[in-house]
Amino acid sequence: MSVKSSNFNKAILAMAISLSLAACGGSDTNEPIPTPPVPPPTPTPDPVVAPETSDSLSFVVTGSVVDSFSGEIVNGVNLIFRENGQVSANIRDINGQSIDTIVTQDGTFAFTLSEDVTVDDLIITAEANNFIDKSVSFDLSDTSSDIAISIAMIANDANGVSVETVEEAISDSQVAEEVVATAGTEETSAEVVVPAGTQLQDSDGNPVSGTSVAIEVTVVDTTEDTSGDTDQASAADVLPAGLNTGITDTIEIPVGVANVEMVDDQGNEIERFSNPISITISLPNDGTVQAGNVYNLQSYDEDTGVWTDEESDVIVGALDVQSNRFPASFEIDHLTFFAVTTPATACANDIVANFSGSAVPTTGLFFKAFSTDASLDVYIPGGTTSATLLTAARAATYNIISTATARVQVRDVSDFSWYDSSTEVAVCGAIPVTLTQPNTLINENFSITATCSNDPNVVTNVDGAFVSYGYVDPNTMVTKTPIPAEEIGSGVYTLHDLVQGSAYDVIIDPRISDVNGTVAGQVVTITADGSDDAFDFSVQCSTGTGAG
Repeated sequence: MSVKSSNFNKAILAMAISLSLAACGGSDTNEPIPTPPVPPPTPTPDPVVAPETSDSLSFVVTGSVVDSFSGEIVNGVNLIFRENGQVSANIRDINGQSIDTIVTQDGTFAFTLSEDVTVDDLIITAEANNFIDKSVSFDLSDTSSDIAISIAMIANDANGVSVETVEEAISDSQVAEEVVATAGTEETSAEVVVPAGTQLQDSDGNPVSGTSVAIEVTVVDTTEDTSGDTDQASAADVLPAGLNTGITDTIEIPVGVANVEMVDDQGNEIERFSNPISITISLPNDGTVQAGNVYNLQSYDEDTGVWTDEESDVIVGALDVQSNRFPASFEIDHLTFFAVTTPATACANDIVANFSGSAVPTTGLFFKAFSTDASLDVYIPGGTTSATLLTAARAATYNIISTATARVQVRDVSDFSWYDSSTEVAVCGAIPVTLTQPNTLINENFSITATCSNDPNVVTNVDGAFVSYGYVDPNTMVTKTPIPAEEIGSGVYTLHDLVQGSAYDVIIDPRISDVNGTVAGQVVTITADGSDDAFDFSVQCSTGTGAG
């Protein structure tokens, strides 16, 4: 029984194997079993490449343009740079591009110089609507450390200033009738008289083409109230730099100033006339002016930044009893900024500030002296104990006489006071200044990175960025003069001398590019609380050569 069962099972198994082989094609077809295809290797993607950073800037000038009295930033300022009567060729933006002007919307600016260049007398002219143009001289011969500068402008409506505009019709470039334009303050006035039939011309002597002309006359008092009770402008505040140059025992100082501008309705500036016009500047009866006095006349060429000693004399007429002023008149055939001047003994000493009390902070201080005699703004670098504000030779360029006195104020970059003489002190020579630190100051680090948006694992420290920071006034929410941060390496920048608990705007120009071009700068607001801060730029990075 068991044998039969075994044979039967073997037969069944043999039949099953035979059927299975038949269904699969059978091994008796002699066809090889195909080899499965091998898929191609997966290509290695091209690596994402972090953007290249820039070389660090070795020297930067940062600054702001402010209202001389309020200290607030002046918006919409045009800055022009000149040397030796010509537009400067030595100014560079922070990316190394040559520039000769800066148009700034927020009144702050930054620039550097060409490599291996010494600039010891750079004239910067600031122009802004509703302000008197201001030209200031700066010595940038020492490039061992960054410099902060401040340009103070006088508003057209400031005390001690009068700006008046008269409009008249013209025909065939001529005025049909005599035109008189006058501006006046409580102390002084200026009157311009254009005779009938005078042809109006541009700077090249060509007749202008308009049908009407606007005459703007600006006059400024020659004295200044430095008591602090009233903000009052004086001629020293608006006088363009360079009236006196070189080493000399005698310099010219202004006793009266006026600026006269004309423009036709086509925008043509009138700068010359077919025959002389008459200008009269009234001088106060202060005991120094007498009828019959003869003064010198200086004119300032706004296109070159150079003063010219005019051949015309200024003759003083009889005292006007009603106004208690003396009329000082001259004739001229062109328009510009005019100064009626008299000779005086120049300051023959270096002007030196000797500091005691609190130490000058790392970010430096602004030294300001102002009076009828002088107007001076100088940046004092951090750590200074004694600073030569002006050499005797440069004192003449600032019109400082041997007996000059001025009120002295020292403020930091956040516009806090460290010293105020309150009254005028002698400024021709050594000036003792006792500093008092007004706030608790702290330092913080600020780190900057760039992360590739197409590969967040690729991150680089942004070295060589231009980072500046400015105190945010809590009352006006206006940012004060920004100053450069100190780069300490690996994308880390130190913000020195922060007023503890205050807000600051950190302005970052990364100076890098991605596939879309130059990466835009950013402004980050921080609080000075002792904690370090950071910012990351998201950039679209390029790709390099991969294995695929």
